[in-house]
Amino acid sequence: MKHLLKPAVLAFLWPNDSRSESNPNLYAWGNNTSGQLGLGSEISKAFPCVVEDLKREHVSKVFSSGQCSSSVAINPTGEVFTWGNGLDNILGHNTGEANVITPTKLNLENSFTKVAVGGGHMIGLTKDGKLMSWGLDDCGQCGHEIIKQIVNPRDFRPQLLRGKSPGPVKGDLDGVKIIDVACGKYFSVALSEEGYVYTWGAGREYALGHGNRDSYKTPKRVGGLDGIKITQIACGRNFVIARDNEGAVYAWGSNDYGQLGLGLIEKFKAQPQKLRLLKDVVDISCGDFHVLAVTSQGEVFSWGSGGDGQLGHGNNSSQATPTVINNLPKIAHVTCGGGHSGFITQDFRLFMCGRGIDGQLGRQGKIESIASNRNIPLQVEHFSKSRVLQVAAGMHHSLALVIDN
Repeated sequence: MKHLLKPAVLAFLWPNDSRSESNPNLYAWGNNTSGQLGLGSEISKAFPCVVEDLKREHVSKVFSSGQCSSSVAINPTGEVFTWGNGLDNILGHNTGEANVITPTKLNLENSFTKVAVGGGHMIGLTKDGKLMSWGLDDCGQCGHEIIKQIVNPRDFRPQLLRGKSPGPVKGDLDGVKIIDVACGKYFSVALSEEGYVYTWGAGREYALGHGNRDSYKTPKRVGGLDGIKITQIACGRNFVIARDNEGAVYAWGSNDYGQLGLGLIEKFKAQPQKLRLLKDVVDISCGDFHVLAVTSQGEVFSWGSGGDGQLGHGNNSSQATPTVINNLPKIAHVTCGGGHSGFITQDFRLFMCGRGIDGQLGRQGKIESIASNRNIPLQVEHFSKSRVLQVAAGMHHSLALVIDN
Protein backbone atom coordinates (compact mmCIF):
# COMPACT_ATOMS: atom_id res chain seq x y z
CA MET A 1 0.00 0.00 0.00
CA LYS A 2 1.24 3.46 -0.91
CA HIS A 3 1.74 5.68 2.12
CA LEU A 4 1.72 9.46 1.99
CA LEU A 5 4.60 11.23 3.65
CA LYS A 6 3.59 13.78 6.22
CA PRO A 7 4.79 17.34 5.46
CA ALA A 8 6.89 17.46 8.64
CA VAL A 9 8.72 14.37 7.42
CA LEU A 10 9.19 15.66 3.88
CA ALA A 11 10.86 18.82 5.11
CA PHE A 12 13.65 16.87 6.78
CA LEU A 13 14.19 14.15 4.19
CA TRP A 14 16.06 16.39 1.77
CA PRO A 15 18.54 18.48 3.78
CA ASN A 16 19.82 20.16 0.62
CA ASP A 17 16.35 20.93 -0.70
CA SER A 18 14.91 24.46 -0.55
CA ARG A 19 12.06 23.11 1.61
CA SER A 20 14.37 22.90 4.62
CA GLU A 21 16.54 25.97 4.15
CA SER A 22 15.28 27.57 7.35
CA ASN A 23 13.95 26.48 10.71
CA PRO A 24 10.17 26.55 11.16
CA ASN A 25 8.39 29.10 13.33
CA LEU A 26 5.63 28.13 15.72
CA TYR A 27 2.40 30.08 15.16
CA ALA A 28 -0.62 30.15 17.49
CA TRP A 29 -4.14 31.57 17.18
CA GLY A 30 -7.63 31.33 18.67
CA ASN A 31 -8.80 31.42 22.26
CA ASN A 32 -6.15 32.49 24.77
CA THR A 33 -8.00 32.87 28.07
CA SER A 34 -5.63 30.35 29.69
CA GLY A 35 -2.49 31.58 27.94
CA GLN A 36 -2.53 28.54 25.64
CA LEU A 37 -1.18 30.57 22.70
CA GLY A 38 2.09 31.16 24.55
CA LEU A 39 2.25 34.83 23.61
CA GLY A 40 2.83 36.24 27.10
CA SER A 41 -0.76 37.44 27.57
CA GLU A 42 -4.30 36.07 27.83
CA ILE A 43 -5.61 38.03 24.84
CA SER A 44 -7.18 35.85 22.14
CA LYS A 45 -6.01 36.17 18.52
CA ALA A 46 -8.05 35.56 15.36
CA PHE A 47 -4.94 35.43 13.16
CA PRO A 48 -1.71 33.40 13.43
CA CYS A 49 0.99 34.95 15.65
CA VAL A 50 4.59 33.79 16.06
CA VAL A 51 5.40 32.34 19.49
CA GLU A 52 8.52 34.42 19.98
CA ASP A 53 9.74 32.66 23.12
CA LEU A 54 10.35 29.46 21.15
CA LYS A 55 12.14 30.89 18.10
CA ARG A 56 15.56 29.90 19.44
CA GLU A 57 14.41 26.38 20.31
CA HIS A 58 13.85 25.34 16.66
CA VAL A 59 10.66 23.51 17.63
CA SER A 60 10.14 20.28 15.67
CA LYS A 61 6.74 19.08 16.98
CA VAL A 62 3.63 20.61 18.58
CA PHE A 63 0.69 19.00 20.39
CA SER A 64 -2.65 19.82 21.98
CA SER A 65 -6.08 18.17 22.11
CA GLY A 66 -9.74 18.99 21.76
CA GLN A 67 -10.26 18.24 25.44
CA CYS A 68 -8.14 21.00 26.98
CA SER A 69 -6.63 24.47 26.69
CA SER A 70 -2.98 23.51 27.10
CA SER A 71 -0.15 23.34 24.54
CA VAL A 72 3.09 21.38 24.11
CA ALA A 73 6.20 21.75 21.96
CA ILE A 74 9.30 19.58 21.54
CA ASN A 75 12.67 20.72 20.21
CA PRO A 76 15.10 18.53 18.19
CA THR A 77 16.93 17.36 21.33
CA GLY A 78 13.68 16.07 22.85
CA GLU A 79 13.15 18.79 25.45
CA VAL A 80 9.49 19.49 26.27
CA PHE A 81 7.86 22.90 26.72
CA THR A 82 4.31 23.26 28.07
CA TRP A 83 2.00 26.23 28.61
CA GLY A 84 -1.66 27.22 28.96
CA ASN A 85 -4.19 25.91 31.46
CA GLY A 86 -2.35 24.58 34.52
CA LEU A 87 -5.18 22.89 36.41
CA ASP A 88 -4.29 19.56 38.07
CA ASN A 89 -0.61 19.99 37.20
CA ILE A 90 -1.37 19.07 33.59
CA LEU A 91 1.65 21.14 32.54
CA GLY A 92 3.97 19.09 34.76
CA HIS A 93 5.83 21.98 36.37
CA ASN A 94 4.87 21.11 39.97
CA THR A 95 4.40 24.79 40.79
CA GLY A 96 0.68 24.85 41.52
CA GLU A 97 -2.28 25.11 39.20
CA ALA A 98 -1.90 28.60 37.75
CA ASN A 99 -2.03 29.21 34.02
CA VAL A 100 1.34 29.56 32.26
CA ILE A 101 1.28 32.19 29.51
CA THR A 102 4.70 31.52 27.96
CA PRO A 103 6.29 28.19 26.95
CA THR A 104 8.17 26.74 29.93
CA LYS A 105 10.60 23.83 29.78
CA LEU A 106 9.86 20.73 31.81
CA ASN A 107 12.60 19.85 34.28
CA LEU A 108 13.06 16.29 33.02
CA GLU A 109 16.19 14.44 31.98
CA ASN A 110 14.36 12.27 29.44
CA SER A 111 14.41 12.97 25.69
CA PHE A 112 10.91 12.87 24.18
CA THR A 113 9.48 12.25 20.71
CA LYS A 114 5.80 12.87 21.47
CA VAL A 115 3.50 14.18 24.20
CA ALA A 116 -0.17 13.15 24.18
CA VAL A 117 -2.64 15.53 25.82
CA GLY A 118 -5.80 14.49 27.66
CA GLY A 119 -8.49 16.36 29.56
CA GLY A 120 -6.27 16.90 32.61
CA HIS A 121 -3.14 14.82 32.06
CA MET A 122 -0.27 14.37 29.62
CA ILE A 123 1.85 11.37 28.66
CA GLY A 124 5.28 11.74 27.11
CA LEU A 125 6.90 9.10 24.89
CA THR A 126 10.68 8.95 25.30
CA LYS A 127 13.14 8.18 22.52
CA ASP A 128 13.83 4.77 24.06
CA GLY A 129 10.14 3.79 24.01
CA LYS A 130 9.18 4.50 27.63
CA LEU A 131 6.26 6.54 28.97
CA MET A 132 6.25 9.37 31.52
CA SER A 133 2.95 10.86 32.69
CA TRP A 134 1.73 13.71 34.87
CA GLY A 135 -1.43 15.60 35.80
CA LEU A 136 -4.90 14.47 36.83
CA ASP A 137 -4.97 10.83 37.97
CA ASP A 138 -8.41 10.45 39.54
CA CYS A 139 -9.21 7.48 37.29
CA GLY A 140 -5.70 6.04 37.11
CA GLN A 141 -5.07 7.63 33.70
CA CYS A 142 -1.45 8.42 34.59
CA GLY A 143 -0.70 4.75 35.16
CA HIS A 144 1.66 5.33 38.08
CA GLU A 145 2.40 2.71 40.67
CA ILE A 146 -0.39 2.20 43.16
CA ILE A 147 0.70 3.77 46.43
CA LYS A 148 -0.01 1.73 49.55
CA GLN A 149 -2.59 3.22 51.86
CA ILE A 150 -1.12 5.02 54.88
CA VAL A 151 -2.52 3.45 58.01
CA ASN A 152 -0.64 5.42 60.66
CA PRO A 153 -1.93 9.04 60.78
CA ARG A 154 1.54 10.19 61.87
CA ASP A 155 2.89 9.15 58.46
CA PHE A 156 0.41 11.31 56.57
CA ARG A 157 1.77 14.21 54.53
CA PRO A 158 -0.58 16.67 52.81
CA GLN A 159 -0.47 16.63 49.00
CA LEU A 160 0.26 20.09 47.64
CA LEU A 161 -0.80 19.26 44.08
CA ARG A 162 -4.11 17.73 42.99
CA GLY A 163 -2.40 16.21 39.98
CA LYS A 164 0.57 13.86 39.78
CA SER A 165 4.17 14.96 39.26
CA PRO A 166 5.95 13.46 36.22
CA GLY A 167 6.65 9.77 36.76
CA PRO A 168 6.94 6.53 34.78
CA VAL A 169 3.93 4.53 33.61
CA LYS A 170 4.02 1.13 35.30
CA GLY A 171 2.23 -2.20 35.00
CA ASP A 172 2.12 -4.36 31.89
CA LEU A 173 4.35 -1.94 29.94
CA ASP A 174 7.48 -2.91 31.88
CA GLY A 175 9.93 -4.18 29.26
CA VAL A 176 7.65 -3.19 26.35
CA LYS A 177 8.88 -0.68 23.75
CA ILE A 178 6.18 1.88 22.98
CA ILE A 179 6.00 3.68 19.61
CA ASP A 180 2.80 5.76 19.97
CA VAL A 181 0.61 7.16 22.73
CA ALA A 182 -2.75 8.94 22.87
CA CYS A 183 -5.07 10.35 25.54
CA GLY A 184 -8.81 10.58 25.91
CA LYS A 185 -10.39 12.89 28.44
CA TYR A 186 -9.80 10.57 31.41
CA PHE A 187 -7.98 7.57 29.91
CA SER A 188 -4.80 6.68 28.05
CA VAL A 189 -3.76 4.42 25.16
CA ALA A 190 -0.31 3.11 24.18
CA LEU A 191 0.90 1.22 21.11
CA SER A 192 3.82 -1.21 21.29
CA GLU A 193 6.44 -1.88 18.64
CA GLU A 194 4.80 -5.29 18.08
CA GLY A 195 1.48 -3.61 17.28
CA TYR A 196 -0.31 -4.35 20.58
CA VAL A 197 -2.64 -1.75 22.12
CA TYR A 198 -2.79 -1.06 25.88
CA THR A 199 -5.39 1.09 27.65
CA TRP A 200 -5.92 2.35 31.20
CA GLY A 201 -7.84 4.99 33.15
CA ALA A 202 -11.60 5.59 33.10
CA GLY A 203 -13.61 2.78 31.51
CA ARG A 204 -16.84 4.73 31.28
CA GLU A 205 -18.66 4.29 27.97
CA TYR A 206 -16.39 1.28 27.21
CA ALA A 207 -13.54 3.57 26.14
CA LEU A 208 -10.84 1.06 27.18
CA GLY A 209 -12.08 -1.64 24.82
CA HIS A 210 -12.00 -4.48 27.36
CA GLY A 211 -15.68 -5.33 27.03
CA ASN A 212 -16.72 -3.63 30.28
CA ARG A 213 -16.95 -0.23 31.95
CA ASP A 214 -14.27 -1.01 34.52
CA SER A 215 -11.45 1.45 35.14
CA TYR A 216 -7.84 0.29 35.32
CA LYS A 217 -5.04 1.98 37.26
CA THR A 218 -2.29 0.52 35.07
CA PRO A 219 -2.08 -0.49 31.38
CA LYS A 220 -4.00 -3.57 30.20
CA ARG A 221 -3.66 -5.06 26.71
CA VAL A 222 -6.75 -4.88 24.46
CA GLY A 223 -7.35 -8.54 23.65
CA GLY A 224 -9.87 -7.78 20.91
CA LEU A 225 -7.01 -6.64 18.66
CA ASP A 226 -4.81 -9.71 19.07
CA GLY A 227 -3.60 -10.92 15.69
CA ILE A 228 -3.90 -7.42 14.19
CA LYS A 229 -0.79 -5.23 13.88
CA ILE A 230 -1.88 -1.73 14.83
CA THR A 231 0.32 1.13 13.59
CA GLN A 232 -1.49 4.30 14.79
CA ILE A 233 -3.89 5.24 17.59
CA ALA A 234 -6.03 8.32 18.26
CA CYS A 235 -8.50 9.22 21.01
CA GLY A 236 -11.60 11.33 21.29
CA ARG A 237 -13.34 12.23 24.51
CA ASN A 238 -14.54 8.69 25.29
CA PHE A 239 -13.65 6.66 22.20
CA VAL A 240 -10.63 5.29 20.35
CA ILE A 241 -9.76 4.92 16.66
CA ALA A 242 -6.90 2.63 15.58
CA ARG A 243 -5.27 1.97 12.19
CA ASP A 244 -3.51 -1.26 11.21
CA ASN A 245 -0.56 -1.91 8.91
CA GLU A 246 -2.87 -2.59 5.96
CA GLY A 247 -4.81 0.67 6.26
CA ALA A 248 -7.89 -0.77 7.98
CA VAL A 249 -9.53 1.17 10.83
CA TYR A 250 -11.01 -0.07 14.13
CA ALA A 251 -13.15 1.77 16.69
CA TRP A 252 -14.61 1.34 20.16
CA GLY A 253 -16.15 3.33 23.01
CA SER A 254 -18.83 6.00 22.93
CA ASN A 255 -20.94 6.51 19.78
CA ASP A 256 -23.28 9.40 20.69
CA TYR A 257 -22.77 11.23 17.38
CA GLY A 258 -21.69 8.31 15.23
CA GLN A 259 -18.02 9.02 15.96
CA LEU A 260 -17.18 5.31 15.73
CA GLY A 261 -18.15 5.35 12.05
CA LEU A 262 -20.30 2.22 12.50
CA GLY A 263 -23.75 3.77 12.19
CA LEU A 264 -26.08 4.74 15.03
CA ILE A 265 -27.60 1.36 15.83
CA GLU A 266 -25.66 1.10 19.10
CA LYS A 267 -24.67 3.89 21.51
CA PHE A 268 -21.46 2.10 22.53
CA LYS A 269 -19.06 -0.53 21.29
CA ALA A 270 -17.45 -2.42 24.16
CA GLN A 271 -14.68 -3.95 22.03
CA PRO A 272 -12.84 -3.01 18.81
CA GLN A 273 -14.94 -3.17 15.65
CA LYS A 274 -13.61 -2.88 12.09
CA LEU A 275 -14.97 -0.13 9.81
CA ARG A 276 -15.84 -2.13 6.71
CA LEU A 277 -16.46 0.96 4.57
CA LEU A 278 -12.96 2.37 4.97
CA LYS A 279 -9.61 1.14 3.62
CA ASP A 280 -6.12 2.31 2.60
CA VAL A 281 -5.98 4.80 5.48
CA VAL A 282 -2.59 6.37 6.23
CA ASP A 283 -3.42 9.01 8.88
CA ILE A 284 -6.15 9.45 11.52
CA SER A 285 -7.09 12.13 14.03
CA CYS A 286 -9.85 12.44 16.63
CA GLY A 287 -11.53 15.53 18.03
CA ASP A 288 -13.88 15.62 20.98
CA PHE A 289 -16.63 13.85 19.01
CA HIS A 290 -15.43 13.67 15.38
CA VAL A 291 -12.82 11.88 13.28
CA LEU A 292 -10.75 12.56 10.15
CA ALA A 293 -8.98 9.87 8.10
CA VAL A 294 -6.63 10.32 5.13
CA THR A 295 -6.32 7.62 2.46
CA SER A 296 -3.28 6.71 0.39
CA GLN A 297 -4.82 8.68 -2.49
CA GLY A 298 -4.94 11.90 -0.45
CA GLU A 299 -8.70 11.79 0.08
CA VAL A 300 -10.17 12.68 3.48
CA PHE A 301 -13.13 10.95 5.12
CA SER A 302 -14.88 12.46 8.15
CA TRP A 303 -17.58 11.31 10.54
CA GLY A 304 -19.07 11.99 13.97
CA SER A 305 -20.37 15.30 15.28
CA GLY A 306 -20.81 17.98 12.64
CA GLY A 307 -22.69 20.62 14.60
CA ASP A 308 -20.01 23.25 14.00
CA GLY A 309 -19.25 22.28 10.41
CA GLN A 310 -16.08 20.43 11.47
CA LEU A 311 -16.76 17.52 9.09
CA GLY A 312 -16.32 19.82 6.09
CA HIS A 313 -19.33 18.61 4.04
CA GLY A 314 -20.96 22.01 3.50
CA ASN A 315 -23.52 21.52 6.27
CA ASN A 316 -23.74 21.20 10.04
CA SER A 317 -25.04 17.65 10.10
CA SER A 318 -23.43 14.74 11.89
CA GLN A 319 -22.34 11.63 9.98
CA ALA A 320 -22.47 8.13 11.46
CA THR A 321 -20.34 6.55 8.72
CA PRO A 322 -17.15 7.72 6.95
CA THR A 323 -17.99 10.26 4.24
CA VAL A 324 -15.50 11.71 1.76
CA ILE A 325 -14.94 15.48 1.83
CA ASN A 326 -15.41 16.77 -1.71
CA ASN A 327 -13.41 19.53 -3.42
CA LEU A 328 -10.32 19.21 -1.20
CA PRO A 329 -6.80 19.17 -2.67
CA LYS A 330 -4.77 16.04 -2.00
CA ILE A 331 -4.14 15.94 1.76
CA ALA A 332 -1.12 14.56 3.64
CA HIS A 333 -1.98 15.25 7.29
CA VAL A 334 -5.09 16.08 9.37
CA THR A 335 -5.83 17.22 12.91
CA CYS A 336 -9.00 17.58 14.99
CA GLY A 337 -9.74 20.01 17.82
CA GLY A 338 -12.71 20.45 20.09
CA GLY A 339 -14.96 21.53 17.22
CA HIS A 340 -12.63 22.44 14.37
CA SER A 341 -10.47 20.58 11.85
CA GLY A 342 -7.18 21.20 10.05
CA PHE A 343 -5.87 19.79 6.77
CA ILE A 344 -2.34 20.10 5.37
CA THR A 345 -2.11 19.55 1.64
CA GLN A 346 0.66 17.65 -0.09
CA ASP A 347 2.09 21.01 -1.17
CA PHE A 348 2.15 22.34 2.43
CA ARG A 349 -0.95 24.59 2.42
CA LEU A 350 -3.28 24.72 5.45
CA PHE A 351 -7.08 24.47 5.23
CA MET A 352 -9.45 24.63 8.20
CA CYS A 353 -13.14 24.31 8.95
CA GLY A 354 -15.54 24.05 11.89
CA ARG A 355 -16.00 26.19 14.97
CA GLY A 356 -14.56 29.68 14.55
CA ILE A 357 -16.07 31.68 17.39
CA ASP A 358 -12.68 32.18 19.07
CA GLY A 359 -10.74 32.84 15.88
CA GLN A 360 -9.27 29.32 15.83
CA LEU A 361 -9.70 29.12 12.05
CA GLY A 362 -7.22 31.99 11.58
CA ARG A 363 -9.29 33.94 9.07
CA GLN A 364 -9.43 37.43 10.57
CA GLY A 365 -9.71 40.09 7.91
CA LYS A 366 -11.91 38.06 5.57
CA ILE A 367 -15.36 39.32 4.54
CA GLU A 368 -17.21 36.82 6.71
CA SER A 369 -17.35 37.27 10.47
CA ILE A 370 -14.48 35.65 12.37
CA ALA A 371 -17.06 34.30 14.84
CA SER A 372 -18.86 32.25 12.20
CA ASN A 373 -18.47 28.53 11.78
CA ARG A 374 -17.14 27.23 8.45
CA ASN A 375 -18.63 24.01 7.10
CA ILE A 376 -16.25 23.68 4.16
CA PRO A 377 -12.44 23.71 4.46
CA LEU A 378 -10.99 27.13 3.60
CA GLN A 379 -7.33 28.01 3.20
CA VAL A 380 -5.59 29.95 5.97
CA GLU A 381 -4.32 32.65 3.67
CA HIS A 382 -1.88 34.01 6.25
CA PHE A 383 0.33 31.07 5.18
CA SER A 384 -0.32 31.34 1.43
CA LYS A 385 3.37 32.09 0.78
CA SER A 386 4.68 29.73 3.46
CA ARG A 387 4.98 25.98 3.96
CA VAL A 388 2.98 24.48 6.82
CA LEU A 389 4.70 21.39 8.23
CA GLN A 390 2.43 20.44 11.11
CA VAL A 391 -0.81 21.61 12.71
CA ALA A 392 -2.27 20.85 16.14
CA ALA A 393 -5.71 21.78 17.42
CA GLY A 394 -6.82 22.38 21.00
CA MET A 395 -10.27 22.85 22.44
CA HIS A 396 -10.58 26.39 21.02
CA HIS A 397 -7.10 27.20 19.65
CA SER A 398 -4.69 26.15 16.92
CA LEU A 399 -0.92 25.74 16.54
CA ALA A 400 1.21 25.29 13.43
CA LEU A 401 4.86 24.79 12.52
CA VAL A 402 5.60 26.89 9.46
CA ILE A 403 8.58 27.62 7.23
CA ASP A 404 8.20 31.24 6.15
CA ASN A 405 9.49 32.43 2.79
